[in-house]
Amino acid sequence: MSQASKTLKKIAAGEAYQSLEAAIKESDYAAVFTAYAQVTELLKEAEKEIGETIQNLPRQNREEDYQRFRSAFVLRSQTALPLWHRINSELEKQKVAEGEVFALGEKGDPLVRTPGGKVVVIQGATLEKGDRVRFRVLTDGAKISFGRVFELNEDAFYFVLSQETRDQIRHSLNALKDRIERYFRSGDDDGLSELGEILGGLEAVSQLTAKLKAEERERVIVRVRTYRRRLMDARLARIVSRFLSDWEEKQVAAAGDGDHEQLTLALSAPGIFRSQAYETLRKEILGQEKPRGYQEAIERMEQDLNSMDCALKLLDFEKRIDEVYPAANTYLNRMDRLFRGLSRKAQQVTTEISSGETCDVDEIRSAIASAFSDENLYRELRGAFRSAAEFFTLRRALAELQTRLGNEESAQKEAAIKPYLSCVITAAFGKEPE
Repeated sequence: MSQASKTLKKIAAGEAYQSLEAAIKESDYAAVFTAYAQVTELLKEAEKEIGETIQNLPRQNREEDYQRFRSAFVLRSQTALPLWHRINSELEKQKVAEGEVFALGEKGDPLVRTPGGKVVVIQGATLEKGDRVRFRVLTDGAKISFGRVFELNEDAFYFVLSQETRDQIRHSLNALKDRIERYFRSGDDDGLSELGEILGGLEAVSQLTAKLKAEERERVIVRVRTYRRRLMDARLARIVSRFLSDWEEKQVAAAGDGDHEQLTLALSAPGIFRSQAYETLRKEILGQEKPRGYQEAIERMEQDLNSMDCALKLLDFEKRIDEVYPAANTYLNRMDRLFRGLSRKAQQVTTEISSGETCDVDEIRSAIASAFSDENLYRELRGAFRSAAEFFTLRRALAELQTRLGNEESAQKEAAIKPYLSCVITAAFGKEPE
């Protein structure tokens, strides 16, 4: 084994290099700086010692031997001390180099050469010819470049060793921001797979922050949490709504007799947990003192008011509307209460998922299913209606109101969905409605 190999092996096994390895692993940049300086000094001393030995040899070509040694020493150090070499490579990527002042410019600025031979003007430095200086190239020119003195310290090592990580974090967050915007524009009511992928990307960014200083790490984590909460607030409520709609559609199908036509009618009727159908019904019916469509119905009947029978029908219509509208209105108010409860529960799920680290689609789906289990849905239903009898009394008033206002299909739809309503109300209140 050559003297160079033995020396490098000794340094690699020494305390300084082992400290460098531990400091890099723990992202302790103050310790990285100290250990790197120690290893660099050991290498300089070893190179100097071996160089002096070569110079003292009784040979004619000592300088050639020395240059061959230096080339071999540098090459072997890359293999024997990979972490030390990695730091040097990162410094090189940041255009940091070390050189000797060979002249002074017209304004007294020191002139050095890069390892590639390019002349660099070191601005703002007071140095003499022959001084060695570490510098960073700031502006590349065709013939002359400009740079400044680069001091190796804790902050410098942090900047150099974390640059790749910080660039990766920045690029990832920018890409995720664009992807989130596209996701919002997609209009996908479910989109759990896409949501899971975005959350996974945010979690990957969080993992990268382990290499950052505390202050910068916290800034990134805050941004990740902001994106995560924005995702949850914007989409989880819609995903929950889709979950409840799917749940109800399955229950409607299970309660029916398998007749496709009846199932279609039942699903076109306003159920209990499908918020969109409820909102549509609410807009179609609720007015001020009278329901929507009331005045139009009165005007149609008044146009045909040509007999006592028609007059009695008009009076009966007005009387029945006055009787059922308050009850129908109460039903819709009770449903408001139900959906407020479901909305609160959806917000709880949103908060729990957004404040955690869950990004697995199955875990998100499981959390939603657990929060909106059958028993929890029935509990919300009991919080909105006092009894099964009240539910069906108010529901019948709503159905009659729809029929009297001219919705001829509402009676058929209500009859088709009745088996499902009976199943759910029985499960919620524990007894068959009368």
